[in-house]
Amino acid sequence: MTKEAQKQINQDVLNVVESIKSEGFMIPLSRLITCQADVYESHHYFILKSYHTFVACINKNTGCGFDFLRYSYGYTATSAQHISKFFKDYGAKTKFVYR
Repeated sequence: MTKEAQKQINQDVLNVVESIKSEGFMIPLSRLITCQADVYESHHYFILKSYHTFVACINKNTGCGFDFLRYSYGYTATSAQHISKFFKDYGAKTKFVYR
């Protein structure tokens, strides 16, 4: 992947994060199985909170998954595993990762 392509993905992920913030509400949905992670729902997204940090979301209409762990926190192997389980359990079709 080229630097320019990754810059575009990063911008797309940040746009989604801003979109989630602008919706202004999230309903707790469930706990991710056997993890210290919770799933929330907004009007357009399923959102994953790993420990105390929101780290990923899935657009309900398109099925696109957005991983913003590195933007929100940095990187932890455990949170990355939570994201992988979340994308699998909630059927993310395409994945975009902020790097």
